[in-house]
Amino acid sequence: MSPVTVPQEQLNNIESRLAQVSIANSGKGLKLEFIVIGTGISGLACAYSLQKAGHSVHVLEAESSIPKYQSGMRVPPNLSKIMRRWGLGPELDKLLSEGCPRILCRSGTSLGNNTDLVGEILFYKEIMVALEADFYFMPYDGLASILYKLASDAGVRFSFDSEVVTLHPHESSVILSSGEIVYGDIIIGADGSRSIVRRYLNPENEEDGSHSCVMFTVSMSEIAKDSELYSLTKTPEWNIWMGSNWSAMVYPMCKGAELAVDFYYKETSQSVRGGRRQIINTEDFDLDKYNLEPRLRRLMKMPKRLVRIREVDQGPLENWSDDLGRTLAIGDAAHQISPAGNHGVAIAVEDGVVLGELFSRIKDRSQIRLFLNSFQEIRQSRCETVQLSDKHKLDQVSLPNGPEQEARDSTYRMMKEFGQEGEGLSDEILQTIWEEYQMYYYDPCEEVDNWRAEWGSLLQRSLAGSVEETFIPEDTSAPYCNQIRVEHRKSIDWVH
Repeated sequence: MSPVTVPQEQLNNIESRLAQVSIANSGKGLKLEFIVIGTGISGLACAYSLQKAGHSVHVLEAESSIPKYQSGMRVPPNLSKIMRRWGLGPELDKLLSEGCPRILCRSGTSLGNNTDLVGEILFYKEIMVALEADFYFMPYDGLASILYKLASDAGVRFSFDSEVVTLHPHESSVILSSGEIVYGDIIIGADGSRSIVRRYLNPENEEDGSHSCVMFTVSMSEIAKDSELYSLTKTPEWNIWMGSNWSAMVYPMCKGAELAVDFYYKETSQSVRGGRRQIINTEDFDLDKYNLEPRLRRLMKMPKRLVRIREVDQGPLENWSDDLGRTLAIGDAAHQISPAGNHGVAIAVEDGVVLGELFSRIKDRSQIRLFLNSFQEIRQSRCETVQLSDKHKLDQVSLPNGPEQEARDSTYRMMKEFGQEGEGLSDEILQTIWEEYQMYYYDPCEEVDNWRAEWGSLLQRSLAGSVEETFIPEDTSAPYCNQIRVEHRKSIDWVH
């Protein structure tokens, strides 16, 4: 590959920028330059958390603005507590539903009367009180806008229409489609399951997943004329219609002013590519292949457009960061959570919190690789647990008609019968319920504190120089942001 030629004007800009970095780093502690690729939830949360930790963050987004999609999202207690800790309570309260008291599991193909209720799953009040938060719903756009403003007000720089097409990890730089080169100390890939950073860390191609999800929202005024559908906005309950190889999750947002629908189904089209949200016309989505319950069918026909995203089969990413300590994958770039799952947004925000907390106390460049590796150590088991849990739940509510589906319905009916007290439920059912609650107790700040308590002495030794060689890249001539060699660059192209 041919070397990159950098114009003199850009070199002058680089020198000026590096001088500013040197001044910033001359005080107590270490201020790093982070490049964050992507303005999804993980990118926005990561950018704010790192900026708040005292670093300088530059976010690059290929689109002309932060992506906005007419869809809903789940807000489990662990996510809402982070948002309130960040001072976002008043903004959240405008958009959140009331706390969800229970999940109503319905037959997706019944005649639409009371007999369609197969079972219910309670959010036990005593446990939610102990968690100091409820399970909520809110618009995806709402959270994205809140986080964008939060990050902007904190000083994060955003560059839109800035698609990253090439990585230069040895130089800690990226090249945009315009030809512009952007430099930093660390490159964060928060650009989704088809991430350019992920492909650098693991060049093996991903495969399109077996399932897709279409999402949309409708306003209360749009469904007010349909009394059966209108009733779904009057209580904060979560309705799940269970079909054969599909399920539909319906829930109210904004105190009942909107209704969100996530329709999860087995994808059979070869033309639908995984990992990218697409806006499609409702008439182009073949509803006739699904024997939908009448209310659900009417609801699915209401919007003019749908947001569709297909899952990606990534396979495990062995290393979330590179050996140079220059790049890191977070969010779906590192560990995709199904877009129809309960915890995808929460996991994305948790990633940002952990990364910011780790780098809030960095004192020396020799610690960078340690912190990047520790990010994976802290987060990996949590993310894998959530991945498996969300997949299991989606599989359960989307079983094809047959013996497994009948056994599931029998279990849910039992949960409805004994749900108020929990007595009479099998150990297996109780274990599943308890595992879900355990996920809500997760606190990313506590996880970092635990890591510091365990590895604090190692950090001190690294500062003293006793283990510095463990964390410095082997190619010591390849400099960080303030030691760039412009000539003889190694060009590594990873193009979308």
